[in-house]
Amino acid sequence: DEAQRSIERLGSKSPEHTQQTLAMMERTVEIEAQQGGAPTLMDLLKGTDLRRTIITCLMYASQNFAGNLIANQATFFFEREKFPFNDNGQAPVTDSGAEAGISPDRAFDLNLINSCLQFIANALSWPLTAWFRRRTIYLYGTAVNVTLLMILGIVASIPQTSGTNYAQAVLGIIISFVYAGALGPISYTIIAETSTVRL
Repeated sequence: DEAQRSIERLGSKSPEHTQQTLAMMERTVEIEAQQGGAPTLMDLLKGTDLRRTIITCLMYASQNFAGNLIANQATFFFEREKFPFNDNGQAPVTDSGAEAGISPDRAFDLNLINSCLQFIANALSWPLTAWFRRRTIYLYGTAVNVTLLMILGIVASIPQTSGTNYAQAVLGIIISFVYAGALGPISYTIIAETSTVRL
């Protein structure tokens, strides 16, 4: 009864859908109970459970490959006051003659904007998961972020000016937004649904 109330509360479309979902959950628990015995950590590395373990580990690892590091280290990338010195031992200058980089105050402002946008993106991910499949959200989110990371890498590899520095900051914010709205939350949904009840 408690499971049925939870299914209804989480947005079941009809009583029939609620009953089907509940029956599927009960059947899954029965199948896993038939495997019997007290599972150990070694069961994570056997048969179908090994595949589940690999999926879970790769989901965690893939977060860092598709924007999580940028999202968590945004302030560091924003606040690169000085770039490596040139052959004369002088800091490089921008087109306007000022040192390339973003001031600590502006970096702080950008970080606040980044945090607010991440919050909004995360809130938008709730209805997004109801409209689209998990695989669709994950793959499209990954494709967008990998593309943006490549552009960010290109911008970071050309001669630096204040314009390129701001471009990197904006790309970092967009990457963080996409990550917080797609890859971040959906990864934990997939991870939670991949593992077996008995393990």
